[in-house]
Amino acid sequence: SVMLTGLEQMREAFAVLVQQPWAPALAQALKNPLTGIAAGALMAALLQSSSAALGVLQACAAANGLTISAAIPLILGQNIGTCVSALVASQGAGQSARRAAAAHLYFNLIGTLLFGTSFYLLELWVMPHVGQAEAAPFEMAQLHTMFNLGTAAVLLPCARWLERLSVLTIPDRAAVRTEALLEHRLLVQPTLAVAQAQRMAEQMAQLCRENVLKGMSLLEEFQQERYEEILRTEDEIDRMEDAVTEYLAQLSGCQLSAQESRRAAVLVHITGDLERIGDHAVGLCKAAKRLSAVTRAVCQTAQRERQVLERAVQEVLNRALAAQETASGQQAKRVEPLEQVVDSLVRDLKKRQIQRIQEGIYSAEEGMLWQEVLHDYKRIADHCSNIALAVMEQEDGGYSPHARQTSMMQSPAEEFVKQHERDRTEFSLAAYAEEW
Repeated sequence: SVMLTGLEQMREAFAVLVQQPWAPALAQALKNPLTGIAAGALMAALLQSSSAALGVLQACAAANGLTISAAIPLILGQNIGTCVSALVASQGAGQSARRAAAAHLYFNLIGTLLFGTSFYLLELWVMPHVGQAEAAPFEMAQLHTMFNLGTAAVLLPCARWLERLSVLTIPDRAAVRTEALLEHRLLVQPTLAVAQAQRMAEQMAQLCRENVLKGMSLLEEFQQERYEEILRTEDEIDRMEDAVTEYLAQLSGCQLSAQESRRAAVLVHITGDLERIGDHAVGLCKAAKRLSAVTRAVCQTAQRERQVLERAVQEVLNRALAAQETASGQQAKRVEPLEQVVDSLVRDLKKRQIQRIQEGIYSAEEGMLWQEVLHDYKRIADHCSNIALAVMEQEDGGYSPHARQTSMMQSPAEEFVKQHERDRTEFSLAAYAEEW
């Protein structure tokens, strides 16, 4: 009723305005498509609603103050002007919000171009006098509805192209992705803020996993393009680690419950370990690049032994990241036994590498590079162990991973011993030697 009362009052006001001497000149100016579109966009932007702006036009039409040719550009402009609210709101939000606002703007710009062109071609070639007729309020509502339905019908099959256009407008830069995941406005809600930091840590984990696997592949066949890709991803991991640390530091100044404070502390440690895993993945690819520049000996036995170690490293990484994602202490308990198996494999392979250098199978330079690779694999497993211990301590209500690790080593539980034996059997060099 308030809206209808307001529309009635505007109709009465426009009935007076259309009698003014300047009214015909204004109506004539609005027949210019560009002027009309600009006026409609300004009106909708000020009212922050194309529907409200349409109500103003309907009141004007009810006072016999608009023709069809003047109303069309105004309606088209209103649909563009209504995008201003989304554009302004998206500036303080993430990348996805800015892309959605850009897609909304492109939707209405393309619709205005198509609808406006169709109308003026119709007026020029088919119905020359249609634009001179007076616009009725109901007809304006129909035009507004036809615009939105028609544009949606035309652009729906082209949704993927509209998405690409918004992505080109808002580039998918690493720094932008990092900012998009952490909403600083949510720092007043610690639970939501910690959840955001957790999501970023999970994304870091996936990038670290990808880099480790790519680094392993470079040891088999070096590719410069993949090498550069790993370095770019490492830069992003570093930015994400810095962003999470800074974000949680700001959060520490807020009122946190004991559980939220514990989760934040654990996240800082986990993201630090993830960043170090990323560093060792870069170590793998740098070693692969240096190995590609030296004369490499072909030793099938050494290659197969390394593949056993790589499978163990992949498995310990998968277990640690699964424990991090699910915050499951039970899954985390499966990491430390396998980490110890990886340590044993690394020690064994280092001895074998030294023996091959002594036998002349490897040059000293190549042998030392493979020693660096083995060190990187060991350190990746160590950081996986740190992540798992952090998850277990969080579940237990404290954070003392080294104390937990020492306790597990000194008096291993039956479950630990059984898991260690299973892992030792599965990733045994002797077992694979029978297949070779």
